[in-house]
Amino acid sequence: MDLARRQGAAPELMYVVDLPGYELAEQSVGVINDDGFGAVYTSPDGKRVELRIDRGPYAVLKRAAQGARPATGTGPPAPSPPAPAERGDLPRNGDAAPIQRRRPGG
Repeated sequence: MDLARRQGAAPELMYVVDLPGYELAEQSVGVINDDGFGAVYTSPDGKRVELRIDRGPYAVLKRAAQGARPATGTGPPAPSPPAPAERGDLPRNGDAAPIQRRRPGG
């Protein structure tokens, strides 16, 4: 935490959490944006939880954390992948290498 303070994190934005099965990765503690605070917690099996706090209304953060739930895939649908672009320089037959028109010297 001292390192984060020396780097410019605002003390009022520095929080820690108790996460059973996770430990604070001390090297991850530092400043986020201008004077926010961030840290990563890791589990023995390699899972990570990242805590990032920046300026903003605390009441909004608290409500969001209390309403956290697993993602279920019931949100808006993912966008469709883009259609392939028509290049115009690929032959209709052969090895599909681009058509290169002969020019002087080639």
